[in-house]
Amino acid sequence: KVKWKKFAFSQYPRPGISPTWSPNSDKPRLHQIKIMGYSLRTKRYRYTAWISFDFSTMKSNWSSLIADELYDHTNDPHEMFNQVDNTHFSNIKSRLMKMLKNGWRQGLHSQKYSPIKTI
Repeated sequence: KVKWKKFAFSQYPRPGISPTWSPNSDKPRLHQIKIMGYSLRTKRYRYTAWISFDFSTMKSNWSSLIADELYDHTNDPHEMFNQVDNTHFSNIKSRLMKMLKNGWRQGLHSQKYSPIKTI
């Protein structure tokens, strides 16, 4: 029996908040990256945090949240309504942000990492 991960991660480098042609916001060069988008996708939700990024150290500053997004794929499969400011989703947002900060290894099925509840 195959065990699947409980969630998936993705990462999106950006030179700024708004889309641009120069620098190309879809394909920025390393020295142009000022923001890193980190996404976590569970069976039901996608949460993305846009964080300040320092290309010289290759690190994100998690205390500098620029923007974030939260979508409920059960009720909004096309991601038309960002629920990040909806108080009904505040606990979900907190849990997903914690999972995102803890990193992708927690999504693996192994003896080393304790499984978490699927949300």
